[in-house]
Amino acid sequence: MNGRENTGMKYIVLLVTLTYNACAVADVQAWTALTDELTAAQYAAEVPAMGLVIMDHNQPALVSAWGDAITTQTPFRWGSISKTFTALALMRLVEQGKVALSDPVSQFLPAHTFGNPWAAEHPLLLLHLLELSGGFSDLSGAEFILKQPLDLAAALAVSPKTRTIRWPPGLQSSYTNVNPGLTAAVIEQVSGQSFEEFVRTEVLSTLGMGAASFHPVA
Repeated sequence: MNGRENTGMKYIVLLVTLTYNACAVADVQAWTALTDELTAAQYAAEVPAMGLVIMDHNQPALVSAWGDAITTQTPFRWGSISKTFTALALMRLVEQGKVALSDPVSQFLPAHTFGNPWAAEHPLLLLHLLELSGGFSDLSGAEFILKQPLDLAAALAVSPKTRTIRWPPGLQSSYTNVNPGLTAAVIEQVSGQSFEEFVRTEVLSTLGMGAASFHPVA
């Protein structure tokens, strides 16, 4: 699950959550019907390649891939599924008693990291980062088009204006990629480790995901 930029073709990763019992997993007809349905959806949506993993008791029962230039060993970019693991990493610190979701973000990050006009009465809390209710706009185009990997400090320095809060934190949710970056910065500050290393040791390893990483593939 390492991330890698593919040249010449864009791949779309379709994540499908399925519930199967042991009999269904072993049923060839059920497997064939499922792949036929997914293949039809692939062609209808003009998706060039797809991958499918079915887990049974935390172990991969079925692993398959089909389409243009893809195998079961093809690396995929994390994409927004990384938000789930970033949230798990923060909750790991909560579990360890090192932070609380009611803690203000300003307790951990420098004042220039984000702007909050309502800070006195409505401080930005760690909870707001996980809920996407901090009031931030999404990343700027300059941040999205970056091709080279950056460490967290360099990434946060690209476009600070995206981190000015637009309404009192907690008022409403709005999808943004700013929150995970700030969450990662808090994790680094509290843990004393890089975000990537903390996720590897405290989340991915404990989940048995030894082949997954937040580090880019060379």
